[in-house]
Amino acid sequence: MPKLQLVYSKLATREATEAAVTAATLKQLPAARLASIHALPVAPTLKPDGSADISGAKTITLPNAQWTTLDASAKSLLFTFHADAEREVTLRIGCKRPVQTKFNNGPMPSDLGPPGWLAGQIGNIADPVPFHVKLRAGDNFLAVTFTEMVPFYFELDPLGRDLREQLNARLTADFPPTGEARYYKIETVAIPSGIALEVGGMAFNTDGSLMICTRRGEIWRYVNAALQAECAKPGLNRAAMLAGKTPSTSAFFGDRWELFATGLHEPLGLLTGKPGEVFVVQRSELTRIVDTDGDGKADLFETLDQNCGVSASQHAYIFGPVRDKAGNLWGAISGIGISGPGKYFGWSFKVTPKGEFIPVSSGLRSPNGLCMTPDGDLFITDNQGEWVGTSPLHHVSPGAFHGHPASLKWDANFKGDASKAEELAKIRKLPAIQFPYGTMGQSLAEPVVDTTGGKFGPFAGQMFVADESKCIVVRVALEKVDGEWQGACLPFRSGFQGGNNRAAFAPDGSLYVGQTDRGWGSTGGKSFGLQRVVWNGEVPFEIETMKLTADGFDVRFTRPVDRSAAATPANWSLSHYHYLYRAQYGSPQQDITPVKVSSATVSTDGRAVRLKLPELRTGKIYELHHANLRAADGTEPLHTSAYYTLNRVGRK
Repeated sequence: MPKLQLVYSKLATREATEAAVTAATLKQLPAARLASIHALPVAPTLKPDGSADISGAKTITLPNAQWTTLDASAKSLLFTFHADAEREVTLRIGCKRPVQTKFNNGPMPSDLGPPGWLAGQIGNIADPVPFHVKLRAGDNFLAVTFTEMVPFYFELDPLGRDLREQLNARLTADFPPTGEARYYKIETVAIPSGIALEVGGMAFNTDGSLMICTRRGEIWRYVNAALQAECAKPGLNRAAMLAGKTPSTSAFFGDRWELFATGLHEPLGLLTGKPGEVFVVQRSELTRIVDTDGDGKADLFETLDQNCGVSASQHAYIFGPVRDKAGNLWGAISGIGISGPGKYFGWSFKVTPKGEFIPVSSGLRSPNGLCMTPDGDLFITDNQGEWVGTSPLHHVSPGAFHGHPASLKWDANFKGDASKAEELAKIRKLPAIQFPYGTMGQSLAEPVVDTTGGKFGPFAGQMFVADESKCIVVRVALEKVDGEWQGACLPFRSGFQGGNNRAAFAPDGSLYVGQTDRGWGSTGGKSFGLQRVVWNGEVPFEIETMKLTADGFDVRFTRPVDRSAAATPANWSLSHYHYLYRAQYGSPQQDITPVKVSSATVSTDGRAVRLKLPELRTGKIYELHHANLRAADGTEPLHTSAYYTLNRVGRK
């Protein structure tokens, strides 16, 4: 059958164009419509063709493409569709609780896995799932049976998969998305019913599959055909791959969810090793988990270290692991909620290949994110609270004290008073970055370095940090000053569906973000999920870096700036402030002080602006905004702010 084509004509708006094109295109297709919906008080007994006895059923109507809560008497719905000839349509269905589904008394076809993956049930789907169904000539039947009366979503899209994809592509070309979505698209990965994917850790295998551990103690393997194809090297026996006979690939070359392991104790980090091998941290230990016989299921659970002990507190977790160049596995232990026989609360640690446990640095509070850079530097995010005025990014070095004194109980070298802030401040290693609370996140999670070599845009080598409460990802541009790391944090992408807890770059250069609200709630509203951020290839006009100079800052952009506007000091706004180091929970911004920009000088290549200031003060966060700036070609800026943590003023 020849591929159907759109009858396309661009109108003034996206909405008007979509409506007109849909109407014109449908004229060339056999008619297909929703004929009726019957509400039944019990689950129907389906006939072989999918129809049922509707005696005593009530005929109802449902708004198309909307969430609706049905009357409590409607235990099942029977949809009847009529088609003049065989053709494809798309049904989008969602429900807040599981529902049983049958289409023409068979499974619902879905893109979520192999045939029949959602044959009997869908549920807990806040984002409706598309089912591309082929209508036979005549009547077709969809039976939906509910477990309880909760919001239900139904939509009939008469275009079908191919025509809808054609239309979406044309609409995107003619009406490009604006703001962050114009450059970085967020895509939601559909999660099968029954999987509560409260992501605690995730990492990619060399074959492109994604290993995910959950708060509930499971490890899942998500297999995506496109990612596997990206990883398939020339010379790989594709027939063996498809047959599942290579140890590093799935038996099913397509989207699939496979349960790898269960029974773990709140794992909050995962690292992949050899094919079939992962490392996780649980509340009481560092564990190596292996599939030794190649059947896709873990059968070896090896304890690598238990020196951390375990706490009875709900706040006591272990985070990690990450691996350094020497093969050491690193982790971090929560410094709050100390209860029980555990030790080294609030410490970072490493476990050597020989199994030796070595505590490294102290003073951590709730270190929910570790990142080992390609150069071997370990960075850890922490969260605002007691002794932490705002959420920071720490650089770990042996013997460092990061600020929270509960950990000093296990520091034999500390002889002072752990309750006195002025005494602790003398030994405290300042954070590399302090993130302005609320503006640049609120509950920091995992940081990752962009190692994609440009596949993710113009920020290669920079760090991206997930945030759980605000459902955002922020960007970090670091530099070394006097041998210590400091730098700027900048806005990157908002609008995620739930609390961003873990992040990992995929082989195709996209950024996968694993989500959970862990019962605390987040601005996104979803309790768990998995999304990916994809760069569309267009470079946004952004501040790329903000670096310290002898008398101010050098602000570099991703594209050449309009020289006249950038050289006008009045178009630049700076202020500085700090957060208190104290025992109380958090801190408001202190001593907010405007800073005059004495001069602004544009570089020869037009991409950097040197801002000269009257003075520089250490221990401050410098908040930068620009106004009236555009790129040299007139492109508007995507974001207009940056926040530099200034600990040292000496040069590199």
